[in-house]
Amino acid sequence: HVVAAKLGGTVAMQFAADFPDRVRTLSVVSSPVRSLGHTGDPKLMAVTNRMAEIGIRAWAEGTQRMRLGSLVSDDHIAFWNDLMASADRDVCVNVEEMAGRMDITAILPKITAPTLVITMTGGAMQAPETVLAWTRLIPRSQVVTIAGDGYHPAASRPAECAQHVLNFMQRHSAAPGSFLPSASGANVP
Repeated sequence: HVVAAKLGGTVAMQFAADFPDRVRTLSVVSSPVRSLGHTGDPKLMAVTNRMAEIGIRAWAEGTQRMRLGSLVSDDHIAFWNDLMASADRDVCVNVEEMAGRMDITAILPKITAPTLVITMTGGAMQAPETVLAWTRLIPRSQVVTIAGDGYHPAASRPAECAQHVLNFMQRHSAAPGSFLPSASGANVP
């Protein structure tokens, strides 16, 4: 069972396409598929230059609320600011430059594992319609859209994301022909 978020989810999708026999289920949260064609907020799209110019802490402090959403506490925001500020600026800039050139759209049909994609309704990075469009390219995928105005539910709503992922893994780990109750109480194969 492979679970990843954001850029790690993009790496996990590539892994699932390249090694289908090693992936029972794939769960990705707020993961971009390509850099071009994003429908997100322009302030979040010009990351590399801004990080290099003002440093990681200032960049994180200036964008954290947009990433995590309006309902996250100030203490939660401060935690993520401190965590991100501990990262090496040059590494962050280089990773963002690489991410700016990615497009894994072509490999999505090669993902054979049942795939859960979690996104948010008000995501500042990708609109739900954008996520639905690329998710349709993955043969056995489903989307869970969490209400909120951030784009990183793994950080802002970790318990909710974890429950969705656990339910998904449980449903797809059952023996063939067995039934497990879904979150709604209905039996699903």
